Amino acid sequence: MASLSIEVGRDSGHGGNEPIGLVAELDRLDGPRDVRDTRKVVVSSRSGRVVDGLAPGLWQVKLVTPAGQIDLREVELANAGVVLVRFTIAARRASKPAPPPSPPPTTRRRRGFTPSADGNGGSRTIRFSADAGGLWPKASDQPPLVIAATVRPIAAGAVELWSRIAAAAADGTLLGELRGAEASVTVMPQIPGVDDETRWTLPEMQGSRTYALAGARLHCVPVPWHAHGHASPVSIVLDAGPGPQRTRIVVEDEGFAGLLAYLSSGSVLSAVDLIEADDDLAAVVGRSAQDALYDKRASPLGACAAGYALLGSSVPGVEEPWHPWLHNLSNWFPWMPDGAVLLARLRLMNARDDEDAASALTTLHDALGRGLPCYRRGLEWLLQAMLRFPDDPIVAAVRPSLNDVAARLDMQEVFTTLMIGGGAR
Repeated sequence: MASLSIEVGRDSGHGGNEPIGLVAELDRLDGPRDVRDTRKVVVSSRSGRVVDGLAPGLWQVKLVTPAGQIDLREVELANAGVVLVRFTIAARRASKPAPPPSPPPTTRRRRGFTPSADGNGGSRTIRFSADAGGLWPKASDQPPLVIAATVRPIAAGAVELWSRIAAAAADGTLLGELRGAEASVTVMPQIPGVDDETRWTLPEMQGSRTYALAGARLHCVPVPWHAHGHASPVSIVLDAGPGPQRTRIVVEDEGFAGLLAYLSSGSVLSAVDLIEADDDLAAVVGRSAQDALYDKRASPLGACAAGYALLGSSVPGVEEPWHPWLHNLSNWFPWMPDGAVLLARLRLMNARDDEDAASALTTLHDALGRGLPCYRRGLEWLLQAMLRFPDDPIVAAVRPSLNDVAARLDMQEVFTTLMIGGGAR
């Protein structure tokens, strides 16, 4: 068998010395067609990683940097040999200090853009340049990205809410349905850099939930993203590789880069390993996923990422010291469905009798009434929780609509991304 050594370094202009945790994906290119040999391993900028037990042959190594660039390398491995692959991380773009943590919110008034007289909301254009093509219905020299923020769900009850979401997703009007009379913003892509990428940097809009529409792809956008004492830029990047064009969300937070990569398609158990296995890395990430969850006032969206990792790797029926923090995450941020999704799953995992099951069902109803989860895994966990209550009338009424919405999920994205339009599925 062969071995591969992976190292991650910084370029001369990076300027930081904190360790970066990333996920490298290994894919054998010349193996049998009916058997896919893939691996995912955690790599740190503080020390190299050696992967043993690989079959000799041609392998592809993929690394997604904290800035969102995809770096691909192809290496030929020989029997009993070790091949070194080194990646270099470019300097992180400038960030600004995060605002001080807010107290638990009660009600939030929408500030910012003034709706127009016809109730369709105001709008403004922010950035400009480049051509994306392909993803949009017709070619444009300046493809727009439309984003909107809203304070409240579009309907008071879960059944009506999901029925309207499913209908609007089918006819392609989901962004307008979600934002209601709130304002929208048209963001133009930045001037392409050295990688000739098309990238939209998202403003921090005032409002509890933010959505972005790129052609036929609707993204739940994690802005503002505050963690580790700073506010990190959030962008949408258009992949220019072979195959159908697709947009993806990039959170330029080095401390969460590996965790978000694993939540997108990998094992949640390994997501916890990522920030607990490397002491130096853990000190920067927040010492552990538990600390990220504990720090929910400063970064509720980051706390949800930690919550998905911790809960997905925990043992049912075993009490953990961080379990009460999921209750606070759900109660303090009612605009965020993911807190209620996590709490419903926790209660289902630990249910011992009918009373516990009834409490879990109540929390599930709450989660369904909050709308689209920010994270794709939240929508998956909603579907799984609903299977436990097939005879509940609310669950039974919501299920067809939620199934239709789930059929539109991009399973490669960590944040909820839907392909809208094209009728019911």
